[in-house]
Amino acid sequence: MRKRAAMFQRLTAKLYMRFAILNTLLVWPVIFFMIAHDVKRTSAPHRQELFTFYGTLLIVSAAVVLAQYPLINGTRRWLVRILYFYLSMVAFLSIVGLIFSWNAAVGSSPAGSWAARLDGTVRMVFFGHFLGLPAFPFIDLANWMLRSILFYESPSKGDAEG
Repeated sequence: MRKRAAMFQRLTAKLYMRFAILNTLLVWPVIFFMIAHDVKRTSAPHRQELFTFYGTLLIVSAAVVLAQYPLINGTRRWLVRILYFYLSMVAFLSIVGLIFSWNAAVGSSPAGSWAARLDGTVRMVFFGHFLGLPAFPFIDLANWMLRSILFYESPSKGDAEG
């Protein structure tokens, strides 16, 4: 039998589900706050577009949360885990920016061009940091506080990390 990579030896469905549920519950309220704020200000004909936009955000955020766990669980160093959380946020913003600028004119670039798609992605990453970074410490802190039920941490002698 072939040996699995060390990163995936510690993955269990139970830990994976705990991580996915916790982090989805941490990320989605931010998105629902944006929905509640925007629905009040949006006229009825444009609400369908708004719900499509936020539905896409919910789906992409769930996919990123599921994809980040093997990487985060693959290391025991919390600075590396925090870096993975940050890179996951940037990946989420990049994917959403690419999706929403796919057939849109962005800046002076024509609709559907790769320049418009790249411009839309960069803008989403830049402006997404204003909403994402204030929530970022809370997500990291919650994961750190619940690390004993989210991550497999094998006890080792003299290990001061955790």
